[in-house]
Amino acid sequence: MGLFTSEEMAWDPKTAQPLNGTTWDYKVPSAFDVPESFNIALLKDCPNPLGVLGAKVVGEPGVAMATSVWTAIEDAVTAVRIANGGPSTRWVCTNLPLTVDKIQQACGTTVANFEL
Repeated sequence: MGLFTSEEMAWDPKTAQPLNGTTWDYKVPSAFDVPESFNIALLKDCPNPLGVLGAKVVGEPGVAMATSVWTAIEDAVTAVRIANGGPSTRWVCTNLPLTVDKIQQACGTTVANFEL
């Protein structure tokens, strides 16, 4: 999830040096970044006799599964844009990661959209 939502490197435009190149400034997602409610389900009764020790996947399944975060955010941004009177066409992200600032800008949300 962090790959698509928070891991953004920043570079100095004049010197091309990383602005957050150390763990002091660049925080990789940790166990504390996982939502309190994170419900998933695995397929039951689906053995894989051909996989190593019965494994169902090999490689980087976490990255493949994390693309669902990316597409879910695209769906959410599209829904917010429609609710705010924006275009009804699907919003497609062309620049990852989708940080909070980028999501807010894509939604086109302003102070006028908030009600007390």
